[in-house]
Amino acid sequence: MKIKFTKIIALVFILMFICSVKNVQAQIETDIKPLSEKIDDTANQLEIKLLLTKEQTLQVKNILRENISDSTLKVDREKILKPINDKVETLLTKKQKPKFDILKSKWLDEIIGTSD
Repeated sequence: MKIKFTKIIALVFILMFICSVKNVQAQIETDIKPLSEKIDDTANQLEIKLLLTKEQTLQVKNILRENISDSTLKVDREKILKPINDKVETLLTKKQKPKFDILKSKWLDEIIGTSD
């Protein structure tokens, strides 16, 4: 009986270790995505959240590509965020703007990092 309990505990620890390794591996893969892929993913997420048209999504991607590069990521995030948000807001309908107001402080976190 004691041996079975020990085997179960050992199995639980092994499974916990495997799960934590997989989680770390997934985080590393996310961090090393190329910038262009992060831009596409971010624009596609915004498309879903704001119900953007394909044309609006394409324009958002273009705005991001024009305003964000690997070198701009070292600049103050507020200097990057404001002009991009202003340009994106010009593309939105009246119905999309209130939703964007809620998202606009965080929607670029995957690309330019968090504000924390």
